[in-house]
Amino acid sequence: MKPAEFWAETPAELIDWIGTVSKNNVHRDVTLAWQIGNLAKIGFHAPKTYPALKTLLNPPKPGRAPTKAQREVQLMLSGQLKPDPATLPAWALKESKVKR
Repeated sequence: MKPAEFWAETPAELIDWIGTVSKNNVHRDVTLAWQIGNLAKIGFHAPKTYPALKTLLNPPKPGRAPTKAQREVQLMLSGQLKPDPATLPAWALKESKVKR
């Protein structure tokens, strides 16, 4: 919070802000304690499967977001999106029995 924002807040808003930050810090600390306990458990019971330091320090990056075509295929497979017969190839029309 910037100094100008601090002085613009009312006492009630500051108390709410401090409470929110405190709750987030408690949640972060509890999560960190659980993770440390989990790693200690793995290290004691299965030391061969203990993750490498490089893996712990650099978690894997999330994959790329699906393309529009991939999202459309997922929606078609789930039945939420009907295929457009004009864009389907002839072999797909025969297999899916979609009428033009």
